[in-house]
Amino acid sequence: ILNGDTTGNNFILGNVGIGTTNPGSFKLNVAGNINASGYYSNGTDYAEFIAKLNPKEKIEPSDIVAVTNNKITKNTESADSLMVVSTNPNVIGGATEDKNSLPVAFIGQVPVKVRGKVQSGDYILASGANDGTGIAISKENITFQQYKQAIGIAWQSSQEEGIKKVNVAVGIK
Repeated sequence: ILNGDTTGNNFILGNVGIGTTNPGSFKLNVAGNINASGYYSNGTDYAEFIAKLNPKEKIEPSDIVAVTNNKITKNTESADSLMVVSTNPNVIGGATEDKNSLPVAFIGQVPVKVRGKVQSGDYILASGANDGTGIAISKENITFQQYKQAIGIAWQSSQEEGIKKVNVAVGIK
């Protein structure tokens, strides 16, 4: 249903399909390539759905997770890599969402659960507590081994000692 208002704005109530007669549950479903001169989003990162290693494990947005055998877990001891569960992805690629998978950030800005004080510019590493939290290590104090385990760089500071969410740039070193 196409509607309009007195300011000349038009809007569509319902879902729209371009190149398809069945947009499904998407507000906009395009079958084919899209060419645009610009794109803006409220999202902050690129993520892909990755299944949980243990479907019963409670994993939340902003948790640091280990990727082990292409699945995620908060147990970071034997990680192939360390990543963060996205809170607000701009783009989600990879596998289809299901009840056992979560969007994991590959690159961008992501709020991360961090323990203790953190300064903007600190490296964020898994805390070792296997609880989804990280710790901050300054550029001056990080060792080479710790650097290899960093999930990103803090873009916020906090003097709070407890666990809080800090904006972190992930996917770049």
